Amino acid sequence: LEADHTLIAPVYQPEKIAREERLDPEKIVGELRAKGKEALSCHSTDEIIQQIVSKAREGDIVCLMSNGGFDNLASRLIRKLEERG
Repeated sequence: LEADHTLIAPVYQPEKIAREERLDPEKIVGELRAKGKEALSCHSTDEIIQQIVSKAREGDIVCLMSNGGFDNLASRLIRKLEERG
């Protein structure tokens, strides 16, 4: 399946990764948009939550991918979606 919306967070502790090996969220967003896809580079977990809560509808699938705790994004997002009803 293809994503309807893609949100990309900044790289965590980028100083620990060589620039040539580091993910470039803005570049990925640009490439996705060039292919007609909706994509956004978010600057915080709060922004990611706001974007998902504003766009997600009942029955949607939300996929979060991270290599760590990601500022408790998953539990915070679930709580906000439940509050929204």
